[in-house]
Amino acid sequence: MTTVLEPPASHDAPRQSWPVRSLRFFLGLALLALCGLMVVEALAVRAIEAVLAEPLVRAVTTGDTSTLNEVILFGLGTSDPTGLRITAECTVIIMVVPIGVVVSLLLMFSRVSMIRLLAGGVIGALAAILVNQLRIALIAFSTQEWGMDPGYEVSHKFVGSVLAIIGFTLAFLILAKIIAKDPSRTNRKRSAA
Repeated sequence: MTTVLEPPASHDAPRQSWPVRSLRFFLGLALLALCGLMVVEALAVRAIEAVLAEPLVRAVTTGDTSTLNEVILFGLGTSDPTGLRITAECTVIIMVVPIGVVVSLLLMFSRVSMIRLLAGGVIGALAAILVNQLRIALIAFSTQEWGMDPGYEVSHKFVGSVLAIIGFTLAFLILAKIIAKDPSRTNRKRSAA
């Protein structure tokens, strides 16, 4: 008796047409270009970060707040006005650009759903931005409450660093969860119910 062995069924996504592959490739290149632009225009991105963080800083500090380029000013009108500069080492660019690069490379060279990749990238980047904004507000609060030492030193160097690592990890976990979702499993669960 002869047994014919058949290759296992492939779970790969179906082959994509040339226009879809081209679109994915050019979207990936555009995303890489955007990442490069964020790095080149880092000062402008940091100024936007300051503007975004200002309402949170206002909520957790006393006195008035304002921004000046990449600096968030708080405690204005009090006896101890302070400014926090968002530096190249503390910017959200450090968290968002790697996400963008991974998404762009997966767009160009994988068959993962374009919608899932873009959604995962956007949601992951937004999570990183939110955590970084909370980190800035925490540093401002701690600095105003406990001064430069220990307030700023502890909140920036230790707690802020931990929050940044958590934000970066969370962003990549969100990205991975969204792009790894198997829609056929969800459909099987629904049909079994």
